[in-house]
Amino acid sequence: SDSLDALTLRLGNHWGVGQKNKNNGVVIGISRGYRKMRIQNGYGMEKILSDAETKIIIDTVFIPHFRNGEYYEGTSNGLKILMATLVEKLN
Repeated sequence: SDSLDALTLRLGNHWGVGQKNKNNGVVIGISRGYRKMRIQNGYGMEKILSDAETKIIIDTVFIPHFRNGEYYEGTSNGLKILMATLVEKLN
């Protein structure tokens, strides 16, 4: 998972995800073949959404669907929960 962490961080930086001055991007990396997943928060997001909170979303929303081969549903529902969590915390 260290290499997936590094990859998602590099991609987020390369793609310019989030606002540069706020470092508030979020990148989701999913590797079906390696059975790994990472939600990478920009440093500015860590105060709003912790790694522990993203792990809960991964474990309770994404993974149960993925285990059943429901990759679209897991990704869609996971994104909805992630966005709803951010909206709630930012308002």
